[in-house]
Amino acid sequence: MSLSSEHTPQWLQDASPEEMYRVIETLYRVHGLVAVLTDMDILLERISEESRRLTCAEAASVMLYDEEKDELWFRVVLGESGDREALKREVRLKRGQGIAGAAAREGKTIHVPDVTKDPRFFREADAASRFQTRTILATPMFDRGELVGVLELVNKGDGGVFTPLDQHV
Repeated sequence: MSLSSEHTPQWLQDASPEEMYRVIETLYRVHGLVAVLTDMDILLERISEESRRLTCAEAASVMLYDEEKDELWFRVVLGESGDREALKREVRLKRGQGIAGAAAREGKTIHVPDVTKDPRFFREADAASRFQTRTILATPMFDRGELVGVLELVNKGDGGVFTPLDQHV
């Protein structure tokens, strides 16, 4: 049974069959990972890598939420350039600080197509890692209604911006 286009969201109507196939394949792989992996670091790394691959992002990270300190800190950082270990050592964000902090506070995905035009952008992370962020897609992660952290995808690989399909998946 197919839905008429008046009931199908625009982001889904705009997706090509190839994109939908990639999405379904990725979701299937992630579902399998969640079912078999018990090591949190490996699971977060694999989910980050699958997200990065699906969206063609240059980099991906997972910032976990420390409820006691009300802070986000980098647990997983993937990408070909920049000092990933510096992010893990030096950068902590209060909930509400930066784009990741805003996604955590608001409980929703935030897409920033040009970070130079967004006052929430936390430039100190780029300074610490020596990486240049152009565009960000940040989505909060929840477990049983509780904030776990934020998944960030950085810089669409083709120099463009993340698509509505990227945001919804």
